[in-house]
Amino acid sequence: MLSKLNYYAENSPEVLWQSKLEAYVLTLPTAPNKSNISKFLPTHGGTLGVNYIAEHSNGTESFFKTHLNHMGARENLLKEIIILDFLYGNEINCKKIENEGDNQTWLWMNRLVPLSIELDPPAILGLIENYSQKFSKSNINQCINPADNFIYLLEKSKLTLKDLDRQGYLSTQVKKSAQNALLFIGKKLHQLTPTICHGDLGPKNIMSIRSKSLVIDWEDAFFGFEGYDFLYWLTFFKNRKYYSPYIFGNTPLGQELELSIMILILILKSGLALSSGEYSSHSISINDRILEILSIKNNIVGL
Repeated sequence: MLSKLNYYAENSPEVLWQSKLEAYVLTLPTAPNKSNISKFLPTHGGTLGVNYIAEHSNGTESFFKTHLNHMGARENLLKEIIILDFLYGNEINCKKIENEGDNQTWLWMNRLVPLSIELDPPAILGLIENYSQKFSKSNINQCINPADNFIYLLEKSKLTLKDLDRQGYLSTQVKKSAQNALLFIGKKLHQLTPTICHGDLGPKNIMSIRSKSLVIDWEDAFFGFEGYDFLYWLTFFKNRKYYSPYIFGNTPLGQELELSIMILILILKSGLALSSGEYSSHSISINDRILEILSIKNNIVGL
């Protein structure tokens, strides 16, 4: 989420990069198995990246990703390469390719495929626990900028909430309750131990290889805390079906803090949806999405 917040706040999409990069990738002097690549197919990328699927003459496929010309984009890709290599290096043949002539960095790895089945909350919690335990036993946190932390998200959410209210997207009740939720988070921050979080854990960022689930797109990795990634995953529209008294309280945070953090995430996501234009296709209003969590909070926590 961090990269998206910065991108939409400071820049407009660089449309010309798509065609430039499509031509450029063919000239990579150090691309693995370059001679066996029959063609490159551009595919949907992240906010600051452009992705390609490379088809090899032997029928296999590779995945290439590079960064756009935006401050911090290359650093985010380097961070993603380090984390992917740490977590799954041997399984996905993760490699870094650099062209010293223009300071362009590429991620190259085996192509992964979407999950054949949808993961439920226990499976997501297990997936998060798996990579969190690996992080806790390493010094991988050195690849993350200390400024990429939850405090930044909290301050950004306060500003975004004001913007949503100013633009008329929130009722007085929802605005006041959301403000209280953010204040509650601020009071609890000193109790939370920083840990590496994915930052954008959603269905599209969980892929598979040989029936094993892998988490990709680590460009938004930041210093959050245990439980954040699970709560972020819950805020995706398709995961609303899991909302029940049993889904909350499964992290060390406690139900009230969990629900308050979900409100923060929805505030930030709503701001991004407006900036990107995606909000026009949403079937539920910003006010109602936040109100849904507030209602759960009132019913479960008894506030």
